[in-house]
Amino acid sequence: MAVESLGAQTMTELIRRRPLLTFYVLAVVLGAIVTSIRLLDPGAMGAVFKDMRTNPWHPNIISVFPKVLDNPILWTGYLFPFAPTAAALIIVALGWGRKGLRELFDRFRFWREGVTWRQGMMVYATLFAVYLAAVAFLLIVLVLREPNSGLTGMLQRYGSTPFAIFGFMIVAPFLGPGGLLEELGWRGFMFPLLVEKLANPLLACVVIGVLWGLWHFPREIPSIVSGNPAMLKGGSWSGFALNQLQFLAGTIVASILIAYVYFKTGGSVWAAILTHNISNEFAVGLTIFTKSQLQIAGVAMDVDTPFKVAIAVLIVATTGTQLGRRREGT
Repeated sequence: MAVESLGAQTMTELIRRRPLLTFYVLAVVLGAIVTSIRLLDPGAMGAVFKDMRTNPWHPNIISVFPKVLDNPILWTGYLFPFAPTAAALIIVALGWGRKGLRELFDRFRFWREGVTWRQGMMVYATLFAVYLAAVAFLLIVLVLREPNSGLTGMLQRYGSTPFAIFGFMIVAPFLGPGGLLEELGWRGFMFPLLVEKLANPLLACVVIGVLWGLWHFPREIPSIVSGNPAMLKGGSWSGFALNQLQFLAGTIVASILIAYVYFKTGGSVWAAILTHNISNEFAVGLTIFTKSQLQIAGVAMDVDTPFKVAIAVLIVATTGTQLGRRREGT
């Protein structure tokens, strides 16, 4: 009993001394465990994406559930993004107990740290206005590329009437598994600690962007294990490497966008969830099966990428390295 107590005390001390390290290692380990389970049936997730291509439906935390019931291996589609949040809950529970968990869950308020309801509502209204402007830009690009752009199939994923399509596009950011299942870990736990440690929110965004991007890598293991370069994102090993570099750049840009909205709401995880899911909406719901790529300086990129980069550059140019952080903030 004394040995067990000593072991628990040692673990608590380690977590309190190295919260960032212990959190990230645990998030990676949990993600790797889920990936190893997925390897039992590596083609299952691919079959879901093929079905989404041929029978347009919107991928979200609710629509995937019936498919999970048909094939339990698809639970990994929920478990993998949940790994950072699970890691945060475990680390906080072991390191700081109930008090720490209460403080962590407090970040689920829509606005915090002295932000009034009017200020908070304005932040979310602006976020969705920018989102819909980006959607409009994408639709214009696709209309100009008809009839082979995939526009019709994309719209069918959202509804059968203009009202239904518009309505579901507003609802979709609340249903994305990426933001819903990940962000309590990344922005609820890790990001505030990074900002405190580095005293530079922009640098913290670069660090968490790289770590966040690298954490996704186990998802590629089934394709790598197959030994077939055609299965890799990018179509070849060189294309795969370029795709991974672009993905890392994308997670850094997304981290800047998320941080700005996060700070404007006083450190709300909901701000992070919605911004994360809006970013994902372009990568999955809106563009994954459409011919939406642009060629810039010989590099192919999704049509929304320049839009996101431009907003991130504008945020940095106008707010500096603090990215809108409130002095009394997070």
